Amino acid sequence: MAWKWYAIKTVAETLKNGVPDETIEVELENVGIETIRFIKGQSAGVSADFSVGIIFRDFLLFPNMNGRNPFTKNDLVGAMIFEDQYWVGINEDA
Repeated sequence: MAWKWYAIKTVAETLKNGVPDETIEVELENVGIETIRFIKGQSAGVSADFSVGIIFRDFLLFPNMNGRNPFTKNDLVGAMIFEDQYWVGINEDA
């Protein structure tokens, strides 16, 4: 599988006002404008990395859940935290 990854926002910026409920539009190279929503997840007793969910292309993703990038079941899109940034990925082979 060939994945194309896009840095969309820093973790610090996202969490600076608490866990967000925020929708942003970003332009992804060779893809165009995409709508991405950050939402509050379950944070009781877990790290901040798990407490933020990302809705991207109608899939709810929790970056770095259980210490790994949780790709969606059908491997169309993914999300991760890398170098203090949230990233979304698109499977170019799908």
